Amino acid sequence: MPPHATPKDDVTADARATSILCPVCLHLGRLGPGPGGRPSASCRRCGSLERHRALTCLLEGAGAAVAAGSLLDVAPTPLLAGRLQALAAQAEVTYVGMDFDPAADNRTVTLQASLTDLPLPDDSVGLMVCFHVLEHIPDDAAAMADMARVLAPGGAAVVQVPRRPGRPTDEDPSAPVEERLRRFGQADHVRWYGDDFEDRLRAGGLSVTTLAFGDLFDADLAFVLGIDAREPLWLCTAGEAYDTAPLARACDTAARDILRRGIDAAGEQQHESDEQLRATTKELRGARRRLERVRRERDEAQQREQHLRRRPDVRVVGAVGRRVRRVVRRRSEGRG
Repeated sequence: MPPHATPKDDVTADARATSILCPVCLHLGRLGPGPGGRPSASCRRCGSLERHRALTCLLEGAGAAVAAGSLLDVAPTPLLAGRLQALAAQAEVTYVGMDFDPAADNRTVTLQASLTDLPLPDDSVGLMVCFHVLEHIPDDAAAMADMARVLAPGGAAVVQVPRRPGRPTDEDPSAPVEERLRRFGQADHVRWYGDDFEDRLRAGGLSVTTLAFGDLFDADLAFVLGIDAREPLWLCTAGEAYDTAPLARACDTAARDILRRGIDAAGEQQHESDEQLRATTKELRGARRRLERVRRERDEAQQREQHLRRRPDVRVVGAVGRRVRRVVRRRSEGRG
C-alpha cells in the first residue's frame, strides 16, 4: 500500500492544536471538524477541506495545461469556481462550469450536461478538474472514455475519488439509499473505488499518473497550508503520461507565494487590529474623562445644596413653606 493511502483519521493531537494558513481564504487559525466529525479538516472561515486547499495551490502551478484548451470544471464548487474562472481568463481560454444537476448553482454552471456524454469537441479541453464526481456516476466507464475524447494534446484531467486501498471496487448503482449509505458512505454514491481504479481509467483510454499531494509540495509547507500530504490524486491525459517534475516545481513555488501573501495579509490584519485597539482605547479614555467631569459637577452641586440647606434664612423659608402646605391641605379637607 503506498504511503499516501493512509487514512486521515490518525491526525495527531499536535496537528489539531496547530494553526494553519488556508490557501483558499488566507485565514490563519486552527482547523475545525470536517464531514462526519473528522478532526482538523475544515477551515473555520471558508469551510475548505484538504482537497480544496491542495487544489488551490495546484491550480496556480498548472498554467501549461490550461493553455492547451478550455478549462472544464466538473460539478463546480463555489470555493474554487472563482479561482478557476480567473485562471481561465488569465490564460485567455474559455471556462466551462458543467453540472448534470439542473438545480446546481447557475452562478458557476455554464453547461448542464453529463460527463458520460459531453457536448464538447474532441481535443478541446486543456485542464479538467474532476474532484469527487465519478463515484456518483452509474456508468463511469462511459464518463472516463468521454474524458479521454475531449482532452487536448498537452492537456490533463486532475481527478480525485474516494478510494479504499487493498480492496477491489465495490459498486452497485441499483442499491437503495440505505444500502448506499452503509456500503459507500453517502446516499448519492454508487461505488467505493479500490485498487483497480487506475485500471478503470486506463480502460477508458486515459494515461494515468498516481500522485500524493506530498509529491507536489514540501511536507512542512503542506502541513502549514492544511494539506494532507498523503492524500492521493490522479493526473490523466489522452496521450503520454503527464510530466510531473515541472508541475511539482510550479506547485511548490505557488504554495510558497500563497504562504507569503498569507503572512502579509496576517500582518496587515494585525496592524488594522492594533489601530482599532488604539482608537478604542482613546475613545474609552475620553469617556472616562467625561464621566469623571460629570461626577465632579454632581459632587459640587450636592455640596452647594448642603451649604444652602444649612443657611438660617433657607431653613425659615422651608419651615414656612411646610406650614402653608399644612394649612392649605386642612382647609381643602374641610371643604370636602
